Amino acid sequence: TAVVSYSDYYIEVRNLSTQVHEQFQAQDVDQTTFEYTINADIPDYTCFDLSKIPYTLPSFSFSLTSASGYQKESALALRQALETYALENESTVYQTIPVSFSVVAKDNEFAAILSSQSKLAIQQIVEGMIQSVLEQNGSYLTNYHMIQVSSAMPDLLADAFGDTAYSKKLSVTDVSASADGTYIVSFTFPDPEFVFNALADLYTASFNQPIYGDSVEANLLAGEISSIDLTNAPILSTSITVSLDLATGTCTLLDDGGLTSAISAAKAQAEEISSYVVNSAWLIKAEETPSSGKIFEGTSKGNSIVFKTKSSLGDYCYVRFYKISSDDVSEEGTLSLGVFIKGGKSASLHLPSGYYRVVCVVGEQWYGLEHLFGSDGITYNSDNAIKSENGYISTVTFG
Repeated sequence: TAVVSYSDYYIEVRNLSTQVHEQFQAQDVDQTTFEYTINADIPDYTCFDLSKIPYTLPSFSFSLTSASGYQKESALALRQALETYALENESTVYQTIPVSFSVVAKDNEFAAILSSQSKLAIQQIVEGMIQSVLEQNGSYLTNYHMIQVSSAMPDLLADAFGDTAYSKKLSVTDVSASADGTYIVSFTFPDPEFVFNALADLYTASFNQPIYGDSVEANLLAGEISSIDLTNAPILSTSITVSLDLATGTCTLLDDGGLTSAISAAKAQAEEISSYVVNSAWLIKAEETPSSGKIFEGTSKGNSIVFKTKSSLGDYCYVRFYKISSDDVSEEGTLSLGVFIKGGKSASLHLPSGYYRVVCVVGEQWYGLEHLFGSDGITYNSDNAIKSENGYISTVTFG
């Protein structure tokens, strides 16, 4: 029953009764499990006349991404053809191997089980013969090597395209072997100018606030190609030259036909344009530092105020005074005066009588009245209102 139920690979067993009987004599009849080792014959497929065996290689396509997958599919189809032929025609040459069975008593019956080690041994012998036969098939080897080459392209050209996300968009259209043993690979791919211009559009659209200080330089990443719509992308074609190490299956790029430089040029041009657009729209350049005490907003008039800043507060300060109706600094008030003061310095100014809320913005680089110290500016609000009184010089220290 174990022989009959074993359907993974075709085997033949002869003189089964004799083999079992001889071993049974040496076993204890009272035990519940009996172990047997018998000889199984496997047709030697390497000796078959393949011209008599109907066999068709699996369909070949450059879109196949795995040479090993094609190998397994080819081996399975060949094995099925060989096993069918062996079943219908007696072989003349066999490979004989010992296989082990366990016969187990269960519910007053016996079940025979082929050991997993024997199954593995049969598999290894059969698949080794099948592979040997396959490697005698010139068409199979040609197809297998071409798939090795075509499936290697995305990884082989990742640097040229900037990322495998982009190189995986290529489609191999032809692989041809040259007389010197190298391969010419032809393929199509989305136009890099279209790709990087689309990425540049996404890059420029990502800016929605001023940039302070140095201009930005766009760095467009090919790995973000999934973020753009390639539906209308022009498709280009090119050919490259590669070599294939038959022992390791490793491809080496010999000549990229100018592909790398063309993609790099398209990327550089798109980056230059997007950098210009972003800087033109958003870059705020630093201005010359004003003199300490320079008033930019309002008019200094009224009672004398001496405003002092501590150097620990920061390099520069821009101080605004808001007129409020009482000493309650929660009131927003009306802007009366704005003055630039160097950190650690004091400024003399004048304010009409009344209460004022003070706001001090601190920073290191001046970007003009609209932007003050840019994104690095830190704003401090006074906890108490200052009071400007007629006939008094009020001294205020902030920091």
